Amino acid sequence: MRKRGLLDVKHKKRLEHELIQVDVQDEYEYFLDAYDSGYRWNKNHHNVFVSYLLGLCEDFDITRETNYIMGELPDFAKNWPITVDAWEGDRYRK
Repeated sequence: MRKRGLLDVKHKKRLEHELIQVDVQDEYEYFLDAYDSGYRWNKNHHNVFVSYLLGLCEDFDITRETNYIMGELPDFAKNWPITVDAWEGDRYRK
């Protein structure tokens, strides 16, 4: 967060909230696997701050809420390389 200049209270609270949601939804391994594997999304469709901080995407808007949808994360580990046009019209890049 420091490298990106995002140390204000608003960003810190957003990160705390998202980390709780990642834990509640048991999605931490998903994010760690994506990070370790070098996957990147062209667009942050769900506006997840954690994805932005991990470098999984290049965009994030603090004024928009995160869209938490359980079961909507594509299984990149089984299906890579894939195109995901059917999944919100996005493509993965490595």
